[in-house]
Amino acid sequence: MSGYGYIQSITAHPTDPNIVYVVTSSGYINPAGVYKSTNKGVSWTNISGNLPWIGINCIVYDKNSNEGLYVGTKTGVFYKDATMTNWMSFNNGLPNVHISELEIFYNPLNSSNNKLKAATYGRGLWETPVYCSSTPLTNTVSGTVSGMVCYNALQTITVAGGATSLTVQSGGIANMIAGQNIKYLSTTSVQSGGYMWGHIAQNGPWCPTPSMPAVIASQDGPILGVETSSFIIYPNPTTGSFILEFKGDVPVGKVTVDIFEMRGEKVFSAGIAGERKHEFSLSERPTGIYFIRVITGDKSETAKIIKQ
Repeated sequence: MSGYGYIQSITAHPTDPNIVYVVTSSGYINPAGVYKSTNKGVSWTNISGNLPWIGINCIVYDKNSNEGLYVGTKTGVFYKDATMTNWMSFNNGLPNVHISELEIFYNPLNSSNNKLKAATYGRGLWETPVYCSSTPLTNTVSGTVSGMVCYNALQTITVAGGATSLTVQSGGIANMIAGQNIKYLSTTSVQSGGYMWGHIAQNGPWCPTPSMPAVIASQDGPILGVETSSFIIYPNPTTGSFILEFKGDVPVGKVTVDIFEMRGEKVFSAGIAGERKHEFSLSERPTGIYFIRVITGDKSETAKIIKQ
């Protein structure tokens, strides 16, 4: 690479031996940056784009992505894939410090648990979930929410945009996760007994895949109160453990109990049989709102519990 500086880091395309990427320091002709070759290094293209020109130290390729590249710099981690024009800051769960090395851990059982691991200068080792490329850049949402729904966007969510409306009915739960901002327009409404939750997270975590609608299927009932449910949960709020107790006869056959967090991700599932009451625990889970789904035969009920 005549005219380039020192090669700081190198990574290859996982399936195409002709494609290679390098990170270089400044040379007497070409500046420091990220370069790509599609002919085994015969020629190079600068793909640095909007990256800061300060201390680009390392690069790694996510083999499960569409040319997803992570680079570590003196000011943190940046990410770009083939669907993006510019690099984006990727410091969710990572410090904004000198990144000296990056590696990706590929979970052999569940790729959604793949992790980006970062070594820093003076701040130790860190890890964070890899970028989820299925998340849209922007999202405009409208309609009626009666079950559990999760909406996300890398940049902006517009609620009730384009002369539309969004109504969260009693028992409905609408979750919004955006990378930059959420715009709630005037035709957004939440009825008594409904919930709307918004969170800004520059790099996620985003809605699960499949997302929240799969949590409560079409045959499921609404979020029930104590007076209408066939079971009770107590104490609620809880600091850890809680009891699920059936109010009438003990259900016949297997009962499936699923616990979901606010984004709709299932965090626990168990089958019980022949029990009037059973103890469960949220001790290892963070504080927040959770939903308990109880399936008996062809009937499904869901109730809310708060972990303090």
